[in-house]
Amino acid sequence: MYDITNQNLLDNPERYQRFPFLGMEFITDYIKKRNSIIDDFQNINQKKILEFSDVIIPKNKLLKENIITNQKLYEIYTKILQDNEFEDELNKFIKKFEITRKIYEEYSKDMKIGIGSFYELNNYIILSLCNLFAYEKKINLKYLNTALKLNDIICSSQNLLENNKENSRLLEFILKKEIEYVNNLSMKKGVSK
Repeated sequence: MYDITNQNLLDNPERYQRFPFLGMEFITDYIKKRNSIIDDFQNINQKKILEFSDVIIPKNKLLKENIITNQKLYEIYTKILQDNEFEDELNKFIKKFEITRKIYEEYSKDMKIGIGSFYELNNYIILSLCNLFAYEKKINLKYLNTALKLNDIICSSQNLLENNKENSRLLEFILKKEIEYVNNLSMKKGVSK
């Protein structure tokens, strides 16, 4: 059974070390759990996903000395969509996430120190969205792998999204994309039914 998201992964991070492949039943259960979350949300408007700057850059945040996470992730997202170079910047966030399993509101200029809360789920959603589109552009499994981990955290803490329709719609979109990529990869590797 896919029970990874049964606990809050923000408070109890999963390390995924030596996580074994548990066969087709595991993939089927994973897809059922993701689909149950998707079913909780309304249908997504694709155009709205591509124009979501109001969601990720709050109007009251001004540029400071530190790196403001949601602002920087939006810049990376824009670079990915415009086919500009994005990998170095995205990889810095991936590395920070892989080490701590957290995404902070801000980072020091050198990205060594996380500052503020790591409970801002929209940062996890934006980073997942960046990784999914990066995977689509580069076909690099690192991006899909990171998106899967991010989405596990989001799914384990989805109660924090209840009052935000835009984030709920983005979550629905990223989970559908994730399932699409996992299904395609499963078929390609001969793991599907």
